[in-house]
Amino acid sequence: MARVMTCAMVLAGSVTGVAGAESVRVLLVTGGHDFESEPFFALFEAVEGIEVEHVVQPEANAVLASEALRDFEVIVFYDMFQETTEEQKSGLLQAMWDGVGVLALHHHLCSWEAWTEWHAILGGHYYQVDTEVDGEVRPACTYRHDVEIPVTVADPDHPITRGVTDFTIVDEVYGGFYASPDAHVLLTTDHPESGRQLAWTTQFGEGRVAYLQLGHGREAYEHPSYRTLVSNAIHWAARTAE
Repeated sequence: MARVMTCAMVLAGSVTGVAGAESVRVLLVTGGHDFESEPFFALFEAVEGIEVEHVVQPEANAVLASEALRDFEVIVFYDMFQETTEEQKSGLLQAMWDGVGVLALHHHLCSWEAWTEWHAILGGHYYQVDTEVDGEVRPACTYRHDVEIPVTVADPDHPITRGVTDFTIVDEVYGGFYASPDAHVLLTTDHPESGRQLAWTTQFGEGRVAYLQLGHGREAYEHPSYRTLVSNAIHWAARTAE
């Protein structure tokens, strides 16, 4: 079982020597959006072979600009935060270019509204207001809670979907969000209030990037298929699952 440390001083170097020799070192970033903490952290405690360090925004942004970021193999973003500096952007992108993986979950699609390069790297974006993109106005996206969502596995051969078959989950739908046509799609849905793509992967330098739209609350955190997807995605991003 994984160990989740929620109050460690990352910038003080507390991560040194924390992970076991074969453990994937994960930086878990939250902040800017409420969530049910107990079942959320239990989700990560159930993942085998990882050590998790939890940092809340805006403190997490400082880690992105520090050498401490290199202590991790995967960053899991579950934040919805807007502010960031050029130094923080540069630190994150350089670490990813050199091989640090990223798993972005659910409402992170709403993060860093003004950072268009990040939207391209992530492969998608949720527009909170009407937004002009390349001369075209994209309308604000929509959402609805507690929706029964049918999920189709679009690529059953990918390491992230290994062990997962089509399933139904009660979760929050996002409608009208941007999903890059260049991203590799893993999950889809035909729910009329949702965007078609529910999970995909991209690449930035040597860094693997995965996005999973699902994951609003307890119903998702405790769903066996969701738990498998999160576990697989972390290990895929860390290159411990091929």
